[in-house]
Amino acid sequence: METVTALRARRILTLADAQPATRRSELLAPLAVLDNAVILSKNGLILAVEPYARCKRRTGCTIADAGDVTLVPGLINAHSHVELAALKGRTRLGQGFAVWVQSLLALKQALEDKGAAMADAAEEMSACGVVHVGDINSEAPVASTGAFFRAGVSVSIFRECFGFRTVHTPDELRVVQLQDTPKALRPQCALCGHALFSTHPHTMQLARQDCEARGKIFTLHLAEHDEELHCLLDGTGTLSDILHERGILPLGYRPPGRRPVHYAHELGLLGKNTLAVHCVHCNAEEAGLLAATGTAVCLCPRSNAAIGVGAAAPMDLFMDRGVLLCLGTDSPASNSDLNLWNEARTLRDAHQLPPQALVRLMTVNAAHALRRPELGRLTPGCRAAWAVLPEDFMLQ
Repeated sequence: METVTALRARRILTLADAQPATRRSELLAPLAVLDNAVILSKNGLILAVEPYARCKRRTGCTIADAGDVTLVPGLINAHSHVELAALKGRTRLGQGFAVWVQSLLALKQALEDKGAAMADAAEEMSACGVVHVGDINSEAPVASTGAFFRAGVSVSIFRECFGFRTVHTPDELRVVQLQDTPKALRPQCALCGHALFSTHPHTMQLARQDCEARGKIFTLHLAEHDEELHCLLDGTGTLSDILHERGILPLGYRPPGRRPVHYAHELGLLGKNTLAVHCVHCNAEEAGLLAATGTAVCLCPRSNAAIGVGAAAPMDLFMDRGVLLCLGTDSPASNSDLNLWNEARTLRDAHQLPPQALVRLMTVNAAHALRRPELGRLTPGCRAAWAVLPEDFMLQ
């Protein structure tokens, strides 16, 4: 039986009463800080967060000291592809999405042992305070899950549906997608779609139906790059050519003639259990549609910049319309590192956001987007998992 442990810090930002923030005013609202406080935990769960003066009067409780730091809830990286970790620094960046995709596909075919790279990626996330990851996985669920487990990071596994193969029922889709996944892991897996240009629309619908029936989050890449717009609107562009050449788009494929967000809405893919990733190419109407349907959006600004998918996601529009936002690093093949604080710094510098807004994106907002109520706050009953606030994120 584990004993009670206690950790003191100069400051603790609990977010105990914080609700998921969508509007700009909610994101910018100040957060209460406990000075000279202690986190008490047992069996991996928080028992209390209280002033040091009260805790030191407790009997049978040894207090460790984190020093002159500010503790915040453990960070949540809402979108990654750790199975691509071995491609870090090897893909062609800054030349547009289609060029990056071509280099990625060519390199993936030559990959063999990816385990060490995945382990390093998981450790890198853990070292910067990430305690949970929403990880997209198409080929290596066992290896990636093991890498996160050894790094002390929990994971939401999204098994990615790709291609235009016809399936008819959610059960049939689960059999196809999870046949290489051990039975013990399958209940933890949520089916997800890759993108509207690469996954059959009916497959997308079945995957989301399965997620809704099982209380899982459905996720997809949405409105990431201008090539996606061309592919869906009129079937033109380099990306369409690549998809046809590789047989991903079938003969006779007809583009829907819709912009990504509207097409996703018509297919019934948006909603309160959907996490749309990127959403770079969204206008004001589409931001309003995401907000009205309760769809959460994961921003990956450094990946977007590295690949060169166009202007950054319209965060000001999202905040004005009331879209729930969170942050992800995306793939090691499209980012320089997996430090979520660096993702936050990019948004801070681009949008002059104060630290409290950025902390909300990486904690309580992300926990809500991934349906992980045990995370995102430092309060009794939540998981005893925290991160150290960097010095350049001094609270306002």
